[in-house]
Amino acid sequence: MGQTSGVKKLDLEDLVTKFGTIYGDEEIDAVIAVIRRGAPTNDEAVRAFENAFASYCGVEHAIAVTSGTTALNLGCAAADIGPGDQVLVPSITWIATANAAALQGADVVFVDVDPRTSNMDPVDLEAKITGRSKLIIPVHLYGQPCEMKRIVEVAEKHDCMIMTDCAHSPGAEYGKRKAGSLGDMGAFSFHQQKNMSTLGEGGMFTTDDEYLYRRARMFQNHGREGHSHVFTMVGHNYRMTDVQAAAGLIQLSKLDELNSIRIKNAGLLTDLIEDIPGITPPYVAGNVKHVFHLYNILVEFGMRREELISGLVQEGITAGTHYEPIHLADIYRERGSMPGDCPVAEDIGLRNVTLPMHPRLTDRSIRYMADAIRKVVKKE
Repeated sequence: MGQTSGVKKLDLEDLVTKFGTIYGDEEIDAVIAVIRRGAPTNDEAVRAFENAFASYCGVEHAIAVTSGTTALNLGCAAADIGPGDQVLVPSITWIATANAAALQGADVVFVDVDPRTSNMDPVDLEAKITGRSKLIIPVHLYGQPCEMKRIVEVAEKHDCMIMTDCAHSPGAEYGKRKAGSLGDMGAFSFHQQKNMSTLGEGGMFTTDDEYLYRRARMFQNHGREGHSHVFTMVGHNYRMTDVQAAAGLIQLSKLDELNSIRIKNAGLLTDLIEDIPGITPPYVAGNVKHVFHLYNILVEFGMRREELISGLVQEGITAGTHYEPIHLADIYRERGSMPGDCPVAEDIGLRNVTLPMHPRLTDRSIRYMADAIRKVVKKE
């Protein structure tokens, strides 16, 4: 929408902050109440948080855990993933998505991504499924749900389970359904930089399936059945504390409002930069609610991505990349992945740039950021 209005570079801390979560007095009061009650372990606040989160997502069960990574691990264990199984994950994601399967002894198969959204490509997914494929882990990348209708069709055709990686997408929607309800299982992260947080780290596992829920609950608590001394599987301690859950309950009550601010901020930034030559703002599909955990652009012009990032840093704006293709990571190259396995992901991995996007951003800061992008591009 044309040139942005000029602004001076004053008090722009929100363009360098790395923290997306906003805590208020409500979270502080809730945490203090738990401490005063003398029950900071896995107790009534955790159960309340789990029930509220399950209701919010529209699923039967939720299990509060220590991180998004452990939520993924929980799902792979619940699905009984093991040696000989194949698990399909997109190449553009944080490496924990793949590691959860590898830690269970499975073979990780990397799927290429859609060039517009960077989400898992259903066509490449079906091309790479084999008779050993057991689980698909689509990632709702940056806060935008995957094309789940087509992914579910592929999964049902080949008798595969689905665990959606919802680390970026609490509150996102595909059609009328919330993230976390769009497969057999969902895994959320409540890291400090996410759309909601439980005091720095935390996560949630969701499912409608009673069998998967029971296995996940046991795996979360040392393989133990309820409060008995019966142990029927090898498990971990992935239990969230009541202190974290108390904060999480308040965060959940604010989530829709904070996501709305993210959506508004992202819309303004897109309006301001969409006419800049060589810059492609995020594509948002028509049937989804994108909650913009991250705002990623693609660089099309001749300058190197690193030059754009460096130029923005000089203007006082923290910019980075999310993500490099993980099929090219050393650990997965050692396991057989090769350049060319996911060509779209390899291209996007060279051209993506992450810009600040969180509820603290003001219109003034967003306009300053757009002007800075225009200025840096014009220099090249």
